[in-house]
Amino acid sequence: MQVAPLVNPARARTHVACMRASTTRARAGGIAPLVNPARARTHVACMRASTTRARAGGIAPPGSDLPGGGQLICQYASEGNVIKLRALLDGPYAQTPEDSSARAIRIAQLRTAAQRAMACNQVVALKTLIDFGADLNFTMGNGRLVAVEACAAGRAEIAHVLFDAGVSTEVVNGYGRTALLEASLAGHVDCVDVCLKAGANVNFATKNQGTTAAHLAATNGHMPVLVQLREAGADMTIERLGDGKTALQIQREHVKRQLSNF
Repeated sequence: MQVAPLVNPARARTHVACMRASTTRARAGGIAPLVNPARARTHVACMRASTTRARAGGIAPPGSDLPGGGQLICQYASEGNVIKLRALLDGPYAQTPEDSSARAIRIAQLRTAAQRAMACNQVVALKTLIDFGADLNFTMGNGRLVAVEACAAGRAEIAHVLFDAGVSTEVVNGYGRTALLEASLAGHVDCVDVCLKAGANVNFATKNQGTTAAHLAATNGHMPVLVQLREAGADMTIERLGDGKTALQIQREHVKRQLSNF
């Protein structure tokens, strides 16, 4: 019976090296290693045997059938080379692998390519990947935060594509802030506009401090953002928890500090 290898050999070697380094550091610090060395060696032996059987049967590791071993799609996404990106999507990536592990690798490659496109602000490349069906895992883990991160970085067009793809405007990051709050804090007028048009709650307040987008904009003196928020219906009288200050009070204090330093 022919058995496909469970892992990519190169990734397996990298994983083994990381385990060994972790064990060495732990022992040097007098800490018991997280991985049982004996079990690790057994695991590695099993992975090697699986790969050897697969190669003997003429079966390639999952993902090795793709151009560049799956790396080219990430490269083209990072560069914004949409022509070559579409050639890959319409060619090798158009066929769904029968093997479950190969399918999982294909999904991960598309997701990584989309993440690279976002990081490099390649809007057309990102939209191309999403239209193709790249799963960015919008509902779980870090995938929920893609729009928040885009707005914090001032990437309005990326945020627009993500909201159109179904990303929620009300997801919060580790600071309890939504995409609108991050955009307001940084003073990114275009991102604030994108969030508001996507239906973001203009009066959303963080749980710990009761901070709104208006509070954050006022803290850093982003007057154009404050005007945007007010015109969108932001309540400027909401009091922040702790000090009870409103956005208008914070803005006035910011102006006074600027005048005193003039």
